[in-house]
Amino acid sequence: MLFIAKPDPMRFASNNRLDGTPEEYKAAVYNSIAYYGTYKVDEGAKTITWSIDAATFSNWYGVTQQRHFSIKVDELRFMNPAGSSGGSVLAVLKRLD
Repeated sequence: MLFIAKPDPMRFASNNRLDGTPEEYKAAVYNSIAYYGTYKVDEGAKTITWSIDAATFSNWYGVTQQRHFSIKVDELRFMNPAGSSGGSVLAVLKRLD
């Protein structure tokens, strides 16, 4: 499971996610993405293949995607060449002690 969100999101004035304004819903979609499923790592090719079961971007349901990765000490980087908002996206995950 991967969840990415803006660190300071717009709050819903109603304090109810089912009772937002069009602007609040747009901000929620623009500022976060999440998906879950399974993945396989090919260390030789330096790729991760995600088999996505579900996502906040519904076009990714049941999709398989491949990403190139690199690891340096405590940091994993992988590139999505076809991000959900167009263009490519670099994700950087850092191990915490």
